[in-house]
Amino acid sequence: EDLNNPTKCILRELNEETGLKEDDISNLQLKYIVYRNRGDIITQNYLFFAELKKMKELTSCNEGILEWVPIEEVFNKPQPESSLSCLNHYFNGGKDSKTITVAVGTNVNGYGEYFFTDLVPFEEMNNSDNKKKK
Repeated sequence: EDLNNPTKCILRELNEETGLKEDDISNLQLKYIVYRNRGDIITQNYLFFAELKKMKELTSCNEGILEWVPIEEVFNKPQPESSLSCLNHYFNGGKDSKTITVAVGTNVNGYGEYFFTDLVPFEEMNNSDNKKKK
């Protein structure tokens, strides 16, 4: 059931891996959907952002080092290239976007690169198409 509801899934994972509960955060938003072609499989990841209401101690996690870090240190921490690219996009204007952003990872001249576009609601696409036809 959670697979079809990313928000429910992220809230469960947040609690299981950090001890944080839905009441501990506000303004939870799905900001990025990331696609990558890994050769034999195409992966899809959801990246959520939220505001922490009050600093809390984190529980231990068996998936790596769990710690609070200042924003200026985020880019110095080991993490997947897709996460770094999305964080860079977010802190350079993406956080002001009111829509979900789609990031597509691809190979450009031997280097991994991510392309970003806002996911426009279907109704808005139809409206702009209808205006062009008239």
